[in-house]
Amino acid sequence: MEPTTFGALLKRYCMAAGLTQEALAERANLSTRAISDLERGLSRAPRYDTLDMLTSALSLSAEQRAALFAAARPPLPQEDPKATSSSRTG
Repeated sequence: MEPTTFGALLKRYCMAAGLTQEALAERANLSTRAISDLERGLSRAPRYDTLDMLTSALSLSAEQRAALFAAARPPLPQEDPKATSSSRTG
């Protein structure tokens, strides 16, 4: 299963809360353009304070909040341990 993008998840939570982009923007003290850009994936790594404002405005549960943060800040790909290991001689 493909991971859900931040924008898609934000849009889903917004719709579930019965909010328009304008209403969410007002509640989160953000611009409607910012909400639109986030939902469309134009802003792929929102700042932590923006995430806090969105999760508060949407009244998300702890699980939903964690999912939104994870979608906004996906883990970095793991490095190949062989490429980073070095042999030390002493």
